[in-house]
Amino acid sequence: MCSSVEHILARYEAENRSMKVDGQDSELPLKCTKFKTCKELLQMVDRLVEENNSNNEELSVVEMTQLEEELDTALMQTRSRKTQLMMEYVSTLQQQEKDLIKEKEEIIQQNASAENVFGIGGGGGGRGRNDDLSVNQMDSPQHLTLPLFIT
Repeated sequence: MCSSVEHILARYEAENRSMKVDGQDSELPLKCTKFKTCKELLQMVDRLVEENNSNNEELSVVEMTQLEEELDTALMQTRSRKTQLMMEYVSTLQQQEKDLIKEKEEIIQQNASAENVFGIGGGGGGRGRNDDLSVNQMDSPQHLTLPLFIT
């Protein structure tokens, strides 16, 4: 469990550094800056839990309140980042949708121009040459065997 928590914290710190480089950290409220990092929060929680287990003491109200505020802030930062990533993903999907619609329209135009060039389709409602051939074939007598002798 510790290794997965450490992995999550390492990813968080890397992302946090990249956010600071990009200047996206300014979106967060100013009060968030005075709190500890997630790694520090985790260490603090671990330390308090270990102290309380060994001493059989309870956390003070002040410690609990401070810890709650810091955890709420970390949660707010995480949710903010998640929202930002989801918005970027939605934006990407919307752009892909626009590109696919444009590509579909181009294909429809290419098909229409190909039909005009080759005289295919047309949607005139009348029978085309292919329809006449199929009717003629249906009306013609069917020869099942080849005649061997001419009579």
